[in-house]
Amino acid sequence: MLTATRQHDNAKVVAAQVDRAGGPYLCTSCRRALVLNKGRIRVHHFRHAAQVPCHHGNGESLAHLHCKMEIFEALAASEFAADVDVEKPLGPAIADVYARIRGQPVAIEVQRSVLSVADIRLRTEVYAALGVPVLWIVLFPDAPADTHHQPTACERWLHAAYLGRVYYWAGGLRLRPVHYDERRLPVDGRCWFEPGGDARTVPAHTRASRRFRTPSAGPLVDLTRDFRPRLLSAFAAGTMEVPRRRLFIDGRPRWWHAMRPQ
Repeated sequence: MLTATRQHDNAKVVAAQVDRAGGPYLCTSCRRALVLNKGRIRVHHFRHAAQVPCHHGNGESLAHLHCKMEIFEALAASEFAADVDVEKPLGPAIADVYARIRGQPVAIEVQRSVLSVADIRLRTEVYAALGVPVLWIVLFPDAPADTHHQPTACERWLHAAYLGRVYYWAGGLRLRPVHYDERRLPVDGRCWFEPGGDARTVPAHTRASRRFRTPSAGPLVDLTRDFRPRLLSAFAAGTMEVPRRRLFIDGRPRWWHAMRPQ
């Protein structure tokens, strides 16, 4: 986690802005002692001093911490953002980054592997109830560019929720929206004879892959310039259910030809 409560004055502090002499530091959720990790290479962060039953910060990789910190610092330096905070409690949720962007309150969440579709859906519903649009960002070494990308369940859900796009972090305030096009797989033709002697033929054709998609990357978008809040209705498609939601979504036109069922 990037933040903690300083014990002597009960102030919320950011790991990069304090030193060990200013402690002790406590977890903002469970109030147990934290260890401040400050190195020359890794992002500065706090961790629990021992194995404790606290979920705050659970499953955060260094890449996840780095992404949160870089977005937080970039927003803090932006003329279009105010009230910038990191790991901000909003009702029962803790937003990775929070800011008022062009006057609009926004919760920014960086999706990590320990979160399930149910977790993402629940947090999305919490933010909708609070009237705060949410932007979910996916961490990836690079936005998927191969023709055989197998989206995770979370990526598929976000793709549906954001009307056919998933946002991959590209550094700073830049995001790469990606649309998942249907992936067609070749199927060989075949011939056979029915018991009565009639010949049957199925010509070579293609079929839609159930597992793979063909990524279609859109132009880079800027978090403070290209996004706007939208209130979207609930819908269901097959086994996927997407609730009524308030999203922070970019206003760029579609760069793919047509939406296909995912």
